[in-house]
Amino acid sequence: MSCAQETISTLQFAQRAKKVQNSAVPNIESVQAATVAELRAQVLTLTQELEAARKLAQAAKRLSASGIETQVPAPATELEAADNVSIDRMAALERLLFNLSLIHI
Repeated sequence: MSCAQETISTLQFAQRAKKVQNSAVPNIESVQAATVAELRAQVLTLTQELEAARKLAQAAKRLSASGIETQVPAPATELEAADNVSIDRMAALERLLFNLSLIHI
């Protein structure tokens, strides 16, 4: 009689196990977090570069206004162009960071 009880118990367990449903979910949250951290670091670097370029341009303008001739590594128009590119890049990165923050997996 013990074998019959064990068989019934095993069949009941098998029936319960058959009802279990698993769903696989890719673990990409850590990849997103790393991407966001990398983009934030890039935004910080670009912000620092932009600030340094602005300070250099302001210093060159002050010196040229006072009549002192300077050797600036890049003409003011190139600095302004680089400034605009940096601003565009930062805006694109900020939009990307915002879009990544909206994704929930």
